[in-house]
Amino acid sequence: MCNLAAYIGDQPAVPILLDLLDAQEGLAGGYFTGIATIHEGQLHYRKVVGCLADLLAETDAAKLPGTCGIIHSRSKGFGGVECAHPFVNPDENLALVLNGHTGMYGDTQKTAAIITELQQNNYKFDTFTSDIIPGMAHLPDGSGTIHASQLFCMLLDHIHKSKADIFASLQASAQRLPKEVVGLLLHADSPDCVYAWRFNQPLMIARSAKATWLSTCALAFPEGMEAIMPAPIRSLMRFTAQGFEVKPIREGKLPVANIFPFAEGYQAMVNALQEKDCGIQDLKDASAALWPETMSPQKDMMVYEIVRLLLHEQKVTLQKELVPGLKEGQWVPYRKVVWK
Repeated sequence: MCNLAAYIGDQPAVPILLDLLDAQEGLAGGYFTGIATIHEGQLHYRKVVGCLADLLAETDAAKLPGTCGIIHSRSKGFGGVECAHPFVNPDENLALVLNGHTGMYGDTQKTAAIITELQQNNYKFDTFTSDIIPGMAHLPDGSGTIHASQLFCMLLDHIHKSKADIFASLQASAQRLPKEVVGLLLHADSPDCVYAWRFNQPLMIARSAKATWLSTCALAFPEGMEAIMPAPIRSLMRFTAQGFEVKPIREGKLPVANIFPFAEGYQAMVNALQEKDCGIQDLKDASAALWPETMSPQKDMMVYEIVRLLLHEQKVTLQKELVPGLKEGQWVPYRKVVWK
């Protein structure tokens, strides 16, 4: 899976975004990295194949202006830098990052129809590959694959051209292309806010005196936050420095499991950790059977929160090591949870 974060406040966004991602990089993601900010009505973005260190070494991302921004770290996958987040519309005034997958929403016919519609409206997809990648968006003629997040970006842009309200555009996009995801959106028309939508994948919210912070996991937040809370499931949100508003996502043929098997999950994770050092995926696997098969699970959210609790209880530590990246000679971080 991926990691993402956002900041909306009165301080330069980039240093805060870099810290938010650095605190969670290697728990997931690490193979592609990107960042976007809004300043004076203009979108700024940079992305690379590689980890946060590569983003800083290969681009001027550290110098991007603005007090509002988003950042993303993607897991290992196909493609080059074009497949890194954020994805940007043709006018370069909209940027989005996503974490998740198709999950139980595997309607390839619906996806193919959307691709055809967008192609007829002159949208191009630079993430195209002739390989057929499971879980991504497949072209109607079977000739290849495009990144599913780029498809959502272009669909959202297409819909927004006929709908002035971004909430309405997100609602319509989520109805037409439902996924088990969480996403963050910047738009130059709304320079002081970040839009978000969460179906079931993890997103945590933190509030400080003059800012709103978002992250895949609360482990990334610095000390001293006034409040930390989960973002609501199946919801659209608009975040400003002062607070946020929420609207429901109307689409979703499948319910999201809203009762956490927390006690059982805690014990399953402890048992796994006492046997060996575990990555986040190992801990998800250890607790996956606890979730009902007929519902979209919140297993990532539960695992992150139990890890946070175990750290608070001083029963585990996080250990970082380097593993091979996608480029020759490249190394990216990987973090394991280690039982004391």
